[in-house]
Amino acid sequence: MSTSQIEGYRTAAAGERSAADEANLPQVRDRHLRSAEAWEAMADHAERTVQLAEANAEGKVKQTYQRRDVPQY
Repeated sequence: MSTSQIEGYRTAAAGERSAADEANLPQVRDRHLRSAEAWEAMADHAERTVQLAEANAEGKVKQTYQRRDVPQY
């Protein structure tokens, strides 16, 4: 996982938030906001993966990785 990929996730989330601000219909706004949340969750997950990989490479892993529950839509 690269930082450019993580930045891409964050950019997609920002785009979805922008689209939500411009949406006239509540259902469309909600859809964009849910999408933004999903992109942010992917970015957060990717960051944790990178951090754990770096810590593991340095032999500093102190706890096992536990997957957080991600809401299903």
